[in-house]
Amino acid sequence: MGSKRATAGTIGARGSEPVGPDAVSLDSRICKVYVKSAMEKLSALQLRQSLGKAIERLERTGEPILLEKGRRPVAVLISLRDFQERFAEKEAMEARDRVLEELRGLRRPSVDRTPAVEILRELRGAG
Repeated sequence: MGSKRATAGTIGARGSEPVGPDAVSLDSRICKVYVKSAMEKLSALQLRQSLGKAIERLERTGEPILLEKGRRPVAVLISLRDFQERFAEKEAMEARDRVLEELRGLRRPSVDRTPAVEILRELRGAG
C-alpha cells in the first residue's frame, strides 16, 4: 500500500464553498488534483484482498484512502475521527439550531412596558 504525497495547492479561507460562476469548475479541479496527488488509492479488488491492512493504515495515519473501480474514483474511506468531526459536529449544530428555534417560539412579549432602566433605578433606590 504505497502512498503518494504532493502539494495540491492552497485552498482559500472558505475551503471548497462555491464563490462565483467558475467556483464549481475550480472546486472540481482542486479536488481532482488532491485526489490524484495526495491520497493513497486502492482498487475494489485490492480492498477486498487487504481490508484489514487498509483499516490498520487508517487507524495509524488517519489519512483518507481513495477507492477506485475500473480506475474511476468511487468512494473515500476516512477514519472514525474524521467522520465524527465532519458529521457528528454537523448533527450537533443542527440540534442546537432546533433548540434555539424552540426557545424563540416560547418568547412572550412583556406585559410591563416599563423600561429596564427605570426598573433598575427603582430597585437600587429601594435597596
